[in-house]
Amino acid sequence: MFIKTYNVDGDNLNEFNDNMRHGTAMVAYTADWCGHCKRLKPHWEKFQKKCSRKKSKEPVTVAHCDVPTYQQQAFGANTIQGFPTIVAFQNGKEVSRFSQLDGNRENPKDLERFLKKLINGVSESTTKKRRSGRTKKQMKKRRKRRTKKQIKKSRKRRTKKQIKRLVKKLGY
Repeated sequence: MFIKTYNVDGDNLNEFNDNMRHGTAMVAYTADWCGHCKRLKPHWEKFQKKCSRKKSKEPVTVAHCDVPTYQQQAFGANTIQGFPTIVAFQNGKEVSRFSQLDGNRENPKDLERFLKKLINGVSESTTKKRRSGRTKKQMKKRRKRRTKKQIKKSRKRRTKKQIKRLVKKLGY
């Protein structure tokens, strides 16, 4: 089965809403008047073309929806507060939103990586990384190491200060 791609309009609105309730979906909610959305549009179309040629075992939908036009009718359009917003759904429930941690939304490779993560069912908490590329656990370990290093440095500082005091007392 190929990945289904949509540009939501009046003709395929009901089919889009039905497909959103079953399987995995990734939707770009945009507005025609938004400058960021205009910049995203060619990259999103390129991403959709790539997806339409790929096969998947379960139903996958990749769509583009103009929110001001279909706000009350399109699936999930009522929850959108800013533009553009890329939202991932699993069986009709919102799973996650594309963020800076996932990459650049104008890079089709980052969008593809985000979709693969959804299809593979990897939980968001295990794959989310900080900008530095480290997971939360790695960051905690690093913080602990940093505090130990700071303790060692402070001990060295104390001994240097003590030596300076002794030198002054002795008059050297």
